[in-house]
Amino acid sequence: MHDFKIKFYLGQESKTATGSRPVHVRIYLDGQRAYLTSTKITISEDMWDARDEQVKEETPAGRLKNHRLSILRKTLTDLYHRQEAENHLSVEYLKQAYQDWAKTCDEGVCCFFRQYIRENGEVIGHDNLIRYNLVISLLEKYITYAYHAADIGFADLCPPMLHDFSSYLREEEGYTHPRTLSNKVYTFKTLLGAAMELGMLAQDPFDGYHFQSTKSIVKTEYLTVSEFHKLQRAVFTTERLSKVRDCFLFACYTGLSYQEIKALTITHLISLNGSMWILLHGATEDIPRYIPLLPLPSIILLKYRTDASNTALLPLISQQKTNLYLKEIAKECCIYKPLTFRLAVRSFVKTALTAGVSIDTISHIHGKPLLHTMPLSTPSPEKIKEEMQKFVDLLVNGHSL
Repeated sequence: MHDFKIKFYLGQESKTATGSRPVHVRIYLDGQRAYLTSTKITISEDMWDARDEQVKEETPAGRLKNHRLSILRKTLTDLYHRQEAENHLSVEYLKQAYQDWAKTCDEGVCCFFRQYIRENGEVIGHDNLIRYNLVISLLEKYITYAYHAADIGFADLCPPMLHDFSSYLREEEGYTHPRTLSNKVYTFKTLLGAAMELGMLAQDPFDGYHFQSTKSIVKTEYLTVSEFHKLQRAVFTTERLSKVRDCFLFACYTGLSYQEIKALTITHLISLNGSMWILLHGATEDIPRYIPLLPLPSIILLKYRTDASNTALLPLISQQKTNLYLKEIAKECCIYKPLTFRLAVRSFVKTALTAGVSIDTISHIHGKPLLHTMPLSTPSPEKIKEEMQKFVDLLVNGHSL
């Protein structure tokens, strides 16, 4: 019986530009050890669990990294058992076997399917070509969005990744209709079936994946008044969560998107009739868009006040990090909804409608008509201020919606 161990650890090299360190792998066999290679995974020190030798990040990128580590651990274990059965067991033999395996690793998923579609276009048919190309384009966008990578390997495909891809299609690409969403996922499943026939996959990644039924997909989610209050009262031990919470609440009270808040500077603030407002452009450059600074957003702006004209008013970080921290915030506040800035905007619209604010005023603040059949009007600032007081009254004195 041999003593065989696999060790993943953070390298001591200088940090990358993003402040991360590479994860390395080392093997131990009967008192001997050998460094194999970098796993091509980088992670910040505070997100590395040294005891369990895995990534702490509960994000698509974090799950992908842990999946890659588990695949590598299984591969090395299989190589060990194979070498043991052939009586060629030594640290050097294992290292060589690993290097031989690494050379034969599969190519990128998107790259493979692009080539497959080019070579089989005549057989696939025109309609399927359109569907396949669209799904591969969506997959490429998802990989860039979630992993900041150009492609992933077939070994990276697993049920959690497929669920994350499905959530991305629904939340970021707008495929909210259950049938449309299922069609996109089924099209990808069909492509993976072709890859399995060509030997690119040993097992169907959709084994263990469950398609969401029509009933299980929440079409419109929003925060209740009590959930607004939970977020406002929450006290966090880390400044990063407090900053993200404040920016999220700012979106809930103003109806502004992530990109709009990120672009806000002091030049967007004006004083009008004794009140402070955010002034943006509407549907066209010559249409002003007035957003009243209600009490809570005003307090948040004062908290992060800056007088520099080209400096952002709020400390909004990258969207990926923001979404990661919003998950932590939801967990700490016991809010069982996916907190995103889209949810914040939906919550603003829903709460304003419930408070009795007119569709014209909400559409003006929102920057787009709530009803596509209605033209976008420009209510007066006086009317906007008067109506938005109803919004404040509901959030301050109202009960759960």
